[in-house]
Amino acid sequence: MGWKKSFETREKRINMLRDYLKKEAQNGSSPFIQKIVEDTKLPRSTVERYLSEYLLDEIESFNEGNLRKIKYIGVEK
Repeated sequence: MGWKKSFETREKRINMLRDYLKKEAQNGSSPFIQKIVEDTKLPRSTVERYLSEYLLDEIESFNEGNLRKIKYIGVEK
């Protein structure tokens, strides 16, 4: 896979995660990592990496028991 295709795939996945988290936030839900993985069909390692590297400023992460929940807070400008 060339660098351009890799870049396009990464941007598509980041936008997919962002849209999914926005939709869940509008519903008043803070999904667990596993629910995000199941609903988006992305690998767990990819979801965790993208959340921690590219969406870190847009999310709030907290633990509920042993599980980590993600809350979308948006971009503060």
